[in-house]
Amino acid sequence: MLGNKKRSDAFILLEVLVALTIVGVSMALLWQTKNNQAVFNKTLHENFATERLDHDRAILKQLGLSITLDMDGY
Repeated sequence: MLGNKKRSDAFILLEVLVALTIVGVSMALLWQTKNNQAVFNKTLHENFATERLDHDRAILKQLGLSITLDMDGY
């Protein structure tokens, strides 16, 4: 009977270790995904701002107006 109790306790410990490993890997993947999303959002914002600036310059050039733009707005 004692052998079965020790075997049961060891099995529960093994299950807990496997579960903690899975949770750890999941958290690492979640953290990496969050970082990748932040980089993607920054790149997307920069590309959009650059295209908007080029478009605004083209419009001002067509209208014959001054092409002095405040870069803080982009």
